[in-house]
Amino acid sequence: MFVRKICFVLAAILVSSSALPSPAQKLVVIDVTQSKTRPGTTSAYGETEWDFNRVVGADLDAALRARGFATRVVIADANSRAELSIVDRMKQFAGASLVVSVAGDSMPGHYYKYWNASGRRTAYVDRFSGYSVSVSKVAQSEDSLLCGVAIASALRLSGYRSSDHRPELVVVGDHAAAIADADGPVFFDESYSPLKLASVPIVLLEAGVLQNPDDETLLRQVPYRKAMLDKVAAGIVGCLGN
Repeated sequence: MFVRKICFVLAAILVSSSALPSPAQKLVVIDVTQSKTRPGTTSAYGETEWDFNRVVGADLDAALRARGFATRVVIADANSRAELSIVDRMKQFAGASLVVSVAGDSMPGHYYKYWNASGRRTAYVDRFSGYSVSVSKVAQSEDSLLCGVAIASALRLSGYRSSDHRPELVVVGDHAAAIADADGPVFFDESYSPLKLASVPIVLLEAGVLQNPDDETLLRQVPYRKAMLDKVAAGIVGCLGN
């Protein structure tokens, strides 16, 4: 049954966007990670992950609304030092057909090189680049994987390149790794607690490696970013619109 679902989703993504079925106002929650007080990693050019996540979240929100979804953006108040607790985030996930947690990918320190960018010394990496789509082994594994594969497939089939630094491809039960890898891949990630704790399907989307100068440059370009997130939205239609 799971393999048949995957095949249906991949077939849906291969047809034109206008031919995809309507999502019928299904709710997608966009979970913008990090905050003003915990801004996450610093990009190659000295920007914070929090700044990128807010922009990516807003563009994904617009792309989903344009395709007929109801959306809810979960984000820490930019004018407050208060943090959003895991409990607060979970409450905002209620009623969602899917949660997409938005983050920026980063690398361990032993991959760092250093340069002066925009008048300051920052770390960068040139070994890894590309987007990542991840799910947990724990929470809503089959439904989360289905949507993860749909999103990753839409990106891969549109020419976007997945990051190659993740060590472990998804395998759920008896499902072969090739299912998730064929047009994805999709990865396991247990580092972000809501992925493990959510009671609804949830995926983690990292649009690029922020410490890679080329990835950051692309994600700063509005047409590139909007086109990429439109493909993410198309993948979500393929997952939820059937």
